[in-house]
Amino acid sequence: MNALPRERENSMKEKSPAGPPAISIYSRFPEFRSRNATIPFSSCTSENPPAARPHKASGKLKRTTVEETPPGVHTPALPLPGEGTGKERESGSAPPRAGEGQPRERRGEVPQRRHVILRRPHHQRRKTSMNALPRVEDRKTALVLLSGGLDSTTALAIAKDSGFQVYALTFRYGQRHAIEITAAQKIAQACGVLKHGIVDIDLRVFGGSALTADIPVPKHRAAEEIGHGIPVTYVPARNTIFLSLALAWAEVIDSQDIFIAVNALDYSGYPDCRPEFISAFERAANLGTRAGSEGRPYRIHTPLIQMTKAQIITSGSRLGVDYSLTLSCYDPDPLGHACGECDSCLLRARGFAEAGIPDPTPYQRPV
Repeated sequence: MNALPRERENSMKEKSPAGPPAISIYSRFPEFRSRNATIPFSSCTSENPPAARPHKASGKLKRTTVEETPPGVHTPALPLPGEGTGKERESGSAPPRAGEGQPRERRGEVPQRRHVILRRPHHQRRKTSMNALPRVEDRKTALVLLSGGLDSTTALAIAKDSGFQVYALTFRYGQRHAIEITAAQKIAQACGVLKHGIVDIDLRVFGGSALTADIPVPKHRAAEEIGHGIPVTYVPARNTIFLSLALAWAEVIDSQDIFIAVNALDYSGYPDCRPEFISAFERAANLGTRAGSEGRPYRIHTPLIQMTKAQIITSGSRLGVDYSLTLSCYDPDPLGHACGECDSCLLRARGFAEAGIPDPTPYQRPV
């Protein structure tokens, strides 16, 4: 700092209040003129009072805290609680100090600290169940095509067993066995689906099938005959239409999973039940929808496609399916009693027999 002018220094001396002269710490400890020197509090004793200096504003003396012991002056350090005095430590009666015998930390290093984990009291802890299911909005949804028959009901049970929240979709397409729609409603209610939609679409305007036109339903056919060729009960492009309408609803409810109960073993003659058709439709669905173009692909699930009727019944029974609610007959009576003679009734009866499970179907006559 620059020195004050002599005139200003003389005027400050004249304005100094009367009393004892200000004591400078450097007059007592000249060696403390070093800029980096610090004075510890231990030198502030009754025999060695702290220095004082005049306050700038009032001129009164203001005590200055001393922070370092000058060289050559020995001040004994006060023992920490539990450490004992120096004599006790020399005799070995006092416990060792914390950190004694360990290497000192270097200057600039951050000392290691112990992390304390605070836990809530036991009575305030949140109780959760290991088997608690996630919220409905956090779980995946699936759309299941439900006709009211044995196969579609089993596919619905498999979807629920896979962890999906299920929407069910049924079609009233002009089929002669329209009583299966009533069965589908009972099944959807029993299974607790999120919503059951029923779509009216009259395929009788096209005809071409024993199910939508005045064409007799074939009966009493042998098992070998049922599995070969395209039968007259085939409805033209039915599964293509059903999957397209299901895809439209799936896009609205934001569900990327669609279940359909097609089977390529018992109905190998149906072209829209083959794996090649399902794969092709899945590719078309992902190409022709907004969700598919935005990277949210659709998956067409066919859990029954390679299963025999006996395997389907066995799987459904393990999942708790009540097959007494289902209807598989192509030509039932007004009360819903199965004919027991059409291809669907014969395959159903044979499946229960092979699975060793009693058939709860009410037939018009013994099968």
